[in-house]
Amino acid sequence: MLGWVPVIVGLGAAAANLGVARCLLSPSRDNPAVRLAYLHNRGDVYVSLVPAVAGALVSVSGQPLFDPIAAALVGTWILREMP
Repeated sequence: MLGWVPVIVGLGAAAANLGVARCLLSPSRDNPAVRLAYLHNRGDVYVSLVPAVAGALVSVSGQPLFDPIAAALVGTWILREMP
């Protein structure tokens, strides 16, 4: 049951980030700073979904290995995106 906590929290965070991104979409067409905030929140949607997927996989399979794999994937993605 505890494995579903990251699923619920991750989905909630993804929904919140999606809401912010949708609010920023229209003004981002005219302002580069707002465009950056929009792209950041859009990326946060995907990052928020990773723990939700990992939590679901751990809960369904009983294999805790999915959690560190998900963390490694996010860490790798962040490192690749750094200038």
